[in-house]
Amino acid sequence: MKKNWLRAAVALSAAGALGLAMAGTAGAEENEPTPARGVVTKSDGWYANGDPTTYATRISITPEGSDTPVLAYCIDIHTSLDAGYIYEEGAWDSSNVENLAQVQWILHNSYPTATPEALATAAGVELTGEMDGDKIAYTATQAAIWSFTDGFTLNQDDAVTGHRNETIAEGTDEVVAAIYNHLTANATEMPEPITELSFSGPTTGDVSEKIGPFSVTTPGGDATLSIEGGRLIDADDNEIDTVANGGEFYIRPDDGATEIKVTGTATVTTPTGTVFLATDEAVGEVTESSKIESQKLILAEVIQGETEAEMTLEVDAAPRLPVTGLSLTNSLLLGAALLIAGAVVLVVIRRRRTAATWGDAA
Repeated sequence: MKKNWLRAAVALSAAGALGLAMAGTAGAEENEPTPARGVVTKSDGWYANGDPTTYATRISITPEGSDTPVLAYCIDIHTSLDAGYIYEEGAWDSSNVENLAQVQWILHNSYPTATPEALATAAGVELTGEMDGDKIAYTATQAAIWSFTDGFTLNQDDAVTGHRNETIAEGTDEVVAAIYNHLTANATEMPEPITELSFSGPTTGDVSEKIGPFSVTTPGGDATLSIEGGRLIDADDNEIDTVANGGEFYIRPDDGATEIKVTGTATVTTPTGTVFLATDEAVGEVTESSKIESQKLILAEVIQGETEAEMTLEVDAAPRLPVTGLSLTNSLLLGAALLIAGAVVLVVIRRRRTAATWGDAA
């Protein structure tokens, strides 16, 4: 009989341990942010004379959902620019273009971040009234970028040539060369810009717990959060719906919840220095393309938009016993032990009563 109770205790303990092992498991998942996309437009520029002499087309990207073009530069001198295809935000690594860290410095210290007048002053030269400051600044900046991405070398004595017999003001070559030399001599490395919204935090929990903390990383500014299957709270259990960049939040699951989904949105500035690569999607009604390759671009201004990310956790709807009380395993073991002890007591009492009866009979 004692062996039967021990078998029951072991079985109940194993079941309790299995229940605890299965409870509270969770999985977290993050969605990739939607990349910025846009249409490329071109306008007349100047030839940058050097090795090789190349036409510096003025390039802009008009983001989807916007009518405002944003200035960009070429980082791929040996490939033609095909404006008939949608361009999409990419990563530096995926562009396979060298020295983008130095290009990033140029973009942050040159046109259009700096005005043509300020850029000329930084280079130790001056723009006169007859000079086209915008074309000077753009062409000099493009030539400096090509020097890092494609090994371009500007002709110092004959820096630029006008497009279609355009007349260029006297002294323009000297100003372009001075700005080019200033940018190439001073460019240092700057990091790739961040545009993603992401979550991080624990991957376990159950419905009886306050799960967290989770942290939020945004491109800058606050993230607006929404939740299904629970409540968003801070460390003091106050309900919240926004979290600052780098801030933390917790989740209080709803009773019976088996899945919790958190959605975050944030205003994203697709920053200066973001690479844009051509897709196979043609502009307009054409849906198929034989395009093989089109020029790689880099953003010289910012694009305002919105980024979104989701996090999903699978939780066990059966709550655990409170941490301050007995665990399920210990409760089962204690109950089994009490049952065993009770059985032993009953046997002992019965035996004692039988012995007493025998004594009376004697």
